[in-house]
Amino acid sequence: MPDTPRNEQTLAAPAAAESPPPLIWANVLMFALSFAGALILVPWYGLTHGFSPAAWAACVLLAGANGMAVTAGYHRLWAHRTYDAHWSLRLLYL
Repeated sequence: MPDTPRNEQTLAAPAAAESPPPLIWANVLMFALSFAGALILVPWYGLTHGFSPAAWAACVLLAGANGMAVTAGYHRLWAHRTYDAHWSLRLLYL
């Protein structure tokens, strides 16, 4: 098979360096305050009121459910178009 000449128009041009999108300060503030509140208030509540065994069990179960929802659900469902799920599972992952 003979070599075909390179067509310069079909080669992808290097992308120009784009500036990052501007920050949405309302979102930054919401996430920062949520994180700071959890970092301060959860230990404070534990020190002043204590956590019951049921609260610890709920924490472990919800942490596992959160990990499954993020990895198997939300990311794959919305980022990968080949991932198809039943409507009820989509609703559960939301």
